[in-house]
Amino acid sequence: SHWKGRHELVNYVLCPRFALSCTRDMMDAVSNLQKERKAIVHIHASENLDEIAQVKKLTGKRNIDYLHQVKLLNPHTAVVHGVHMNDKEIDLLAKTKTPLVHCPSSNLKLGSGIAPIQKYLKKKLKIGLGADGAPCNNMMDPFKEMHLAALLQKPFFGPEALPARVALEMATLGGARVLGMEDQIGSIEAGKLADIVTVDRSHPAVYTVADPYSALVYSCTGRDVKNVFINGRMIIRNRVFQILDEELVKTQALEQKNQVLSRI
Repeated sequence: SHWKGRHELVNYVLCPRFALSCTRDMMDAVSNLQKERKAIVHIHASENLDEIAQVKKLTGKRNIDYLHQVKLLNPHTAVVHGVHMNDKEIDLLAKTKTPLVHCPSSNLKLGSGIAPIQKYLKKKLKIGLGADGAPCNNMMDPFKEMHLAALLQKPFFGPEALPARVALEMATLGGARVLGMEDQIGSIEAGKLADIVTVDRSHPAVYTVADPYSALVYSCTGRDVKNVFINGRMIIRNRVFQILDEELVKTQALEQKNQVLSRI
């Protein structure tokens, strides 16, 4: 609550990492706190098969069933990953209107599997795109996540599955819906925050691609971002940071890394 209302662009969510790192008492406490403060809960679930087996061993239930038991399935809980869910669990997320965050790069790097997002979309699940943390995703590039999200569904569901336009929506409005903030962010509309990214199409990989959705999802990377506005404030101008000294940030990051490694 220290951050609640402190800054118009900063808020907080409750983050019980996943079922295996939280006692039942903590899960119940998070559920009660969510209701009391109307807070968003962010939790990882059904990421890999070993995790699911361990949750079943400890609780007698699969991940999503367990989250339902502790009253954490609702429109204000963001379930991250959801790689391995059975039909009952998918239907439970749909019935409770619990949103899902898809993190394709992380799921691939950790060998977790590939979430059948096309199937989830047909079940009307609310889905946004994420990157997970830096240790399991070295790029943190939303363009890469869109690219992989669109491509990975096609071997399973055909070349028309998860088209570029849907991947872009998952990365923008989809993320806003997961946070319950679609009335404030996620698209360029009158009355919403002016969060805008402009892309330079001059790179040869992008230059001749006529369809803007295909260009953004299949051809662009972070390399092509030219300007970034957050709530109307220009953060990046012509690829140069306006509020941070890039060289200083890199130098301090290296110093901090060396300090951490020196303690091992």
